[in-house]
Amino acid sequence: MIKKVKVLNKDECENIFRIILDLKSFWKLRNEDDHPFELPRFTLGAVSYIDAIGSYPNYQKEAASQNPLLEKHLGGLYIKVLNELEKSTGVECEYSKTNALPGFHIFGSDIYFEEEAGKFHHDRQNELIDWGEISYDPIKNLSFTLSIKLPSRGAGLILLGDQVEVENSFKENEEDCQILQEVIENSFQMNTIFQTRDDTHINLNELEFIKYEEGYMFIHSGKFTHAMAPAIEMSPEDMRITLQGHGILDEKSNKYLIYW
Repeated sequence: MIKKVKVLNKDECENIFRIILDLKSFWKLRNEDDHPFELPRFTLGAVSYIDAIGSYPNYQKEAASQNPLLEKHLGGLYIKVLNELEKSTGVECEYSKTNALPGFHIFGSDIYFEEEAGKFHHDRQNELIDWGEISYDPIKNLSFTLSIKLPSRGAGLILLGDQVEVENSFKENEEDCQILQEVIENSFQMNTIFQTRDDTHINLNELEFIKYEEGYMFIHSGKFTHAMAPAIEMSPEDMRITLQGHGILDEKSNKYLIYW
């Protein structure tokens, strides 16, 4: 099930957006090795799927540096997010004491993001973390995205249809179907097959589009094939800023441990 939960109102989103801009000196440029040019793609906070690859201690060091900064400037946001996660899951939640707080993906405006955005994948960040004595069932993992600032033409998630139940309140409507068609035309040039991170292939006519909304958090298991949707006709001032996080269910305490 993908759940949609309102966390922030418009003014709160704008305030958090301004705080993130004020913290620009702490943003980290995140460009992939196979791209020959620099893109306006940043993170604020430590990221397990980047920083923990090959070096869990390096990720912990980054988290220890970034967590106090995020708590100092955005403490109220983290309280709201935890409260909403508990309401939605019916399970007590706490932030992992040894890992990174949820942090931010930050995308500026670039035509590249209209042609390609995220790669299709399943969320497996939990496998990069040293959980020590903690036992958990990966099937019960959760992932979430809270939109702070979105491009004028919108943003969202693409997933393979019929893999996961989606709340009726935000299933595709006519406008979303049109956006999905534009995504396919702009990004994939109407190819019928697209390759995923694990070298499997998907058929583009099986895709669904979940449209994000500023102030709303989308909660899911991360265990289905999904990708960040490419942008549509980004204007020069457009930005895409989302808070990202994951959780494992500690079998001993029966609490979700939230991290990024």
